[in-house]
Amino acid sequence: MTGDIGCVPGHPHPGESCVAIGPVARVGERVRLAETTDPHTDLRPGATGTVVAVDDADTVHVLWDSGQTLGLIAGEDRWEVFA
Repeated sequence: MTGDIGCVPGHPHPGESCVAIGPVARVGERVRLAETTDPHTDLRPGATGTVVAVDDADTVHVLWDSGQTLGLIAGEDRWEVFA
């Protein structure tokens, strides 16, 4: 899922605005990495993978085609869903 931490686009908390920063990703969808702030990954923009889970903190867990795993965090990482 994407949006500010604790914010679901279309359903913000009272008195809070909610800005979607990327598309919502669901289990089974394919994603393409646009940017990550994780200094410990070898993944680069353009890497592709499949969403395997979205946890309660809205971290989008991806199994990348390279075999690596990396959870995408809304507000820190950017990605796009593609067919």
